[in-house]
Amino acid sequence: MNRLRIKIHMVGLVALSLLAACTRGEEELLPVDGETRFSVVTNVPAGTDVSGADVIRNATVFFVAPSSGRFIKKVDAVVLPGGSGVRVHTVIPAAYAGQTVCAYFVVNASALSDPLDMEPESVFDVSRFDGLFTRDSLNGDSTHFVMSAKVSFRAGGTDMPGGDIKFDRTFAKVYIAAADGMSPERQRELSVVSVEIVNGRTGGYLFREGIFPERSVSVLLPVNETIDQMNIHKPVCYLYPDDGGPDGTHLIVKLRNDPDGRVVAKRVLLCSRKNTAYKLTIAEIPGEDGGYAIQVSDWEADILLPDAGQGVLPSPLPDEGIDLLNAADVFYYYNQLRDTLEKKLYRSMFDKANNFTETLRPGERLIVELTGDLRERFTKEEFLRVSRSLLNDMAIMFNTGIITSYRLDPAGQVISYRMDLIAMRPTFDMRTELVISAAGKLLDRVPSGLSEFEKVKTVHDLFLRSVSYGGMTSSFGGNIIGGLVTGKVVCEGYARTLQYLLQRTGIQAIFVGGDALFSNGSTVPHAWNIVRVDGKYYAIDATWNDGISGSDFVGYNYFLKSDATMSRDHLINMVLPAPECPEDYPLPNF
Repeated sequence: MNRLRIKIHMVGLVALSLLAACTRGEEELLPVDGETRFSVVTNVPAGTDVSGADVIRNATVFFVAPSSGRFIKKVDAVVLPGGSGVRVHTVIPAAYAGQTVCAYFVVNASALSDPLDMEPESVFDVSRFDGLFTRDSLNGDSTHFVMSAKVSFRAGGTDMPGGDIKFDRTFAKVYIAAADGMSPERQRELSVVSVEIVNGRTGGYLFREGIFPERSVSVLLPVNETIDQMNIHKPVCYLYPDDGGPDGTHLIVKLRNDPDGRVVAKRVLLCSRKNTAYKLTIAEIPGEDGGYAIQVSDWEADILLPDAGQGVLPSPLPDEGIDLLNAADVFYYYNQLRDTLEKKLYRSMFDKANNFTETLRPGERLIVELTGDLRERFTKEEFLRVSRSLLNDMAIMFNTGIITSYRLDPAGQVISYRMDLIAMRPTFDMRTELVISAAGKLLDRVPSGLSEFEKVKTVHDLFLRSVSYGGMTSSFGGNIIGGLVTGKVVCEGYARTLQYLLQRTGIQAIFVGGDALFSNGSTVPHAWNIVRVDGKYYAIDATWNDGISGSDFVGYNYFLKSDATMSRDHLINMVLPAPECPEDYPLPNF
């Protein structure tokens, strides 16, 4: 297994010339007596194929003084071209001269995985870094599995420790679930007693409690949970990648039939790959010795799942930071509905989409029966207008596909509809928690007392400086998970995220779908926004206002513009009519 190597150089005043060479082209940092210049250049050993999770996308270094438990600072590293390494250049203050300082490298972590939300010089429990790469930094998609490393040095000295350190690599996760068809009653009777990890290689297998020191060592992990408790709430263990084979790593899973107390041990051979989730499916085999089989399969559902130690929002879910009843003015299409009954259907569908309790397999559809005064009161045209209004208004509905399937009674009135749930309850809760948390952190930076124009511009600028165009192949690129959690979005993700953020600040924001028009007459699907400022509507194309990837540049060529301005290269194509934007906003110079 190839590993990224970090070459460390830590020097005092006597080695300035060497550090100048390491950081050529950067602003010179001149430490005073007792300060330590810390410079890091990482690289990939020759012959290593840098691809997939090995590509470095971001890196942060946390400096702490373990003797005093004091957090010194954190530094964002500069990623080298191609993601093959990082460069860090900083100064440790003279106040730490003579103390041992630890530098913790966290690579490819989600922005929400920051283990420290603290001010410099704060005192904290250093053990919060223990096992960082096993538990605390896993809330991300496949681009955000974490590599980490640690180096210690004595601040204020002039020694240059030799040798390299290595990143701990990403790993596989193992879950246990019942096979399809096992009744809920049977799942409550069948328990997983323990999972034993038997190491099949020299060393380095990662699990919750540490790392295997050598080959053939085994570790027993007590579980003692019924199968229905296992499900997808947390992995039972973590594994480093393995070459497989008859001597490869294997698990011994002990199952107990609670009614008769019989315990059965099953050996499971794995050829684990990094950044992969494995589902061990427990099935009953009547009449066979042992009575059970365990099937191993990859689990694509393992994206943004709640891992051990990470909370899940309580159920039922709140209205995602927006009060639909008391702050309904921010939802344009809700206010275009014709009567209170249509608005009641809208609220009913929104509530069901966010507070469903049904357990469905991935790909299954939820059939929702209309009840009470909503049943047999809407034609299919009326029903579709309400469902489209909901999906256009609510960026938080990323969990729900388009609601277009319905069942009619003989008179042509809707009696039920089908809701496509993209994520199941635990996954949805975790994703929603991440989105709400990330939006809250961004909006905390918006000052109070702003005018509507100032509020729109501030949110627009903060958002664009936090994301970049990307995520074309990700299921999150077109929604607010991409915009607020992974930081990579396409045009729909830009528009949905800006809509959600502005709604959270009390600004009415509308999602607009259509086409981008180019000078040669060709078109491509596109999305942007219309927002209300001081009672008038204006268009914003956040995608085209965003600057070069990785830069803080924000443009305003498509900020608060009229229909006439936008129509030069934007064509609206929507079933629901959008409000007119009669004039450009008189923008000040900025």
